[in-house]
Amino acid sequence: MTKRHLKLVITVLIIMTIIFSIIKYNEAKEKKLEEVWERDRHEIVVNNFRLGAYYERLDDGSIEVTFYPTAETQTVVDRWKIAAEALPVIEYPEDLISENKWLEAYDILRECLTEYENYRDTKEKEEREKLDKQGGIRGFIYNDSVSDNLQQAFEEAGIDYEKEAQ
Repeated sequence: MTKRHLKLVITVLIIMTIIFSIIKYNEAKEKKLEEVWERDRHEIVVNNFRLGAYYERLDDGSIEVTFYPTAETQTVVDRWKIAAEALPVIEYPEDLISENKWLEAYDILRECLTEYENYRDTKEKEEREKLDKQGGIRGFIYNDSVSDNLQQAFEEAGIDYEKEAQ
């Protein structure tokens, strides 16, 4: 093997080592981002549904989260149930909630709110203006914020709802 071939082989090995290192770095970074998203997702669910949570670090380094409802949780899910009764495409996953599967329930609510926004977008301008945006529905479920449009939807559905006293 000539010097020229040896230099070429060494250069190729260095380049391959650099590429391999970049790939491993990106894999580690992606795994870390997934862990951060999962932790953030748990925090969002705890905050939105006013849940309590037990955190346990497992032997593999991952964290297991067990949710439990609080007294405030019931008021949030009651408002979700009301929204599901009054609004199209909003579903209330009673089974998941009773089974304490809050991450799955949260995912369903997110999907329903997206479907609702798509439903709203299919309506003519006049009818669309009478429908609350998904942020208004989210505000009602999580924070008991009732817009005029939402109050109108409750009345049309035969639901007598008054905002809770703060």
